[in-house]
Amino acid sequence: MSSDKFEPEKYRDEYRLRVLALVDAKIKGRQIVATLITRKPAPVIDLMD
Repeated sequence: MSSDKFEPEKYRDEYRLRVLALVDAKIKGRQIVATLITRKPAPVIDLMD
């Protein structure tokens, strides 16, 4: 069994980058407005069927 070496530099923290972009926009005086994301609920599966 072989496993590849973990290389953290291959990955980006997208959440952190988006938060920093929001902070930068707020510093520049832009108004930050949160939008509501609506999702359809997932279908419920009856395991007893």
